[in-house]
Amino acid sequence: MREDEISNDLMPGNSPVDDSVQKVRPGKSKIFGLIVLLLAILVIVLIFFPRADISFVVDAIPETVEPGEEITITATVQNSGRAAGSYLLVFLFDGLENESREINVAPGEKEIVSFSILKNLSPGNYQIGLNEWAEEIKVLKPAEFYVENYTLDPVEVQIDQETTVSAKVINKGEIAGSYELVLLFDGESVLKEEINLAGNTSEVFSYRLSKEDPGVYTVALNGHSKNLKVLKPADISVSDLIISSSSVKPGQSVNVTVTANNSGDVAGDHTVSLAVGGRDEQSKTITVPGNSSEQVSFNITRDSPGHYRVTCEDLSKTFTVMKIERPRNGSVLTRNMASGDGRLTIENGRDQDALVALTRANATKPLLAVYVRANSSTTIRNIADGTYDVYFTHGNDWDKFSNQFTANVSRMKFRDSLRFTTTRTQYTAWEITVHAVAGGTAPTDHVSPGNFPQF
Repeated sequence: MREDEISNDLMPGNSPVDDSVQKVRPGKSKIFGLIVLLLAILVIVLIFFPRADISFVVDAIPETVEPGEEITITATVQNSGRAAGSYLLVFLFDGLENESREINVAPGEKEIVSFSILKNLSPGNYQIGLNEWAEEIKVLKPAEFYVENYTLDPVEVQIDQETTVSAKVINKGEIAGSYELVLLFDGESVLKEEINLAGNTSEVFSYRLSKEDPGVYTVALNGHSKNLKVLKPADISVSDLIISSSSVKPGQSVNVTVTANNSGDVAGDHTVSLAVGGRDEQSKTITVPGNSSEQVSFNITRDSPGHYRVTCEDLSKTFTVMKIERPRNGSVLTRNMASGDGRLTIENGRDQDALVALTRANATKPLLAVYVRANSSTTIRNIADGTYDVYFTHGNDWDKFSNQFTANVSRMKFRDSLRFTTTRTQYTAWEITVHAVAGGTAPTDHVSPGNFPQF
């Protein structure tokens, strides 16, 4: 009897059972047999029905590329099966299908497959993929150069003094590149220099230059410009010689001033020397700022009467130390007329001395000048025929050198002229007063110093 048959026979030690049918579980030998059968079938299928087993591996790709550079994916497709087969590869760029290929691979063989894309891509990140495989690649930003922080130090220099041109050159791109710097001095190229920089780096450019001629110059570097002023050296000259008074009394001080002018841009020292009568009198050294003027002052004193010439470089003027000397009453100080028979009596009733001058009509050159002391009178004879204007002046401290009063001076002119005529039997005699007279009939006018007769 087989083990899988059901027996109703009684066995020793067993209790009798009823006539119902019982299920019996398969034994271990049956399960093992089934497994062996399946393996046999599989071996048969593998031997008599081979299959392809295809997979791919992507080679390493660069993380970054430059603009315009070809992007390539290389994959190795391998068939590990015993049958030839095909495999579909789909090349994706930024999520979109770019190219697909059906790859046929013999059993146990490999195929190298490349996919490329060549586009002028903008800088940024892009995703590339092959079937389920994906990777990110970056297109770098090209070299992009800028010039910043352009300076001149200093912006004002003296002749042949150097200034430093400096600037920061920056490559704001991600790729190395070269950049040419061109330095122009007043439009003329003085330097060309090639700068090589890696991406996102910078370099400080520096150059020193000078100029020997004064002026304002433009210094330009690749579109950036600043003005450089080369200063004019100190150039000092004197002008405006001024004497406080053209006439002074003995021992009285005279103030002399000159102006030192610096037409240069730079401060400078200058010695101002003053000479009197051809001899060095005084000197002073001063500092005059650029494009400025400074006044220099001297005081001079002379005790002896006379005329003194004051000289400072190419400037000169004269002052007089007065000779105070009172003429006698009736002194004729000048006479430039012919002799005649006319007479003129002058009465001065004031407490100041007077000078009376006769001139041709509407002229200021005296033909006759007579000194009349205070509270005195005098008569002048031998006056030639003619018509004369009469001027008179009062004052104190008569200066013999300048022939004029130097203190408390007043100047007048008779409004009416005096006419002298002579015949065989008569001549003209005039009497005038040069002081105010009650009921007087001779009107007078004031005269300015410049219009009073000078002799």
